Amino acid sequence: MNQNEIELFVKNYIRAYLLQIREQNKFSQEKVANLLDTSRRGYVKLESGESCCNAITLILILFVVEKDPREFFCTIEEIATDPILV
Repeated sequence: MNQNEIELFVKNYIRAYLLQIREQNKFSQEKVANLLDTSRRGYVKLESGESCCNAITLILILFVVEKDPREFFCTIEEIATDPILV
């Protein structure tokens, strides 16, 4: 994988992960945006795959949104095969 492919994979992984977390917890986009200390517009860009998160937002995803940060990494195989990424 080259750098562009890795960036695309990470962007899609975070996108799918946030969608999954939001669905499981029945959170609104605004609720997750507040948890990530970002604007709703910024969150929508993350969730739509239009942008990727910065390091601070990733840390907030791991320690505020996700109750067990290992889950973020453990679900990579499950999410990588999700048709939403296609």
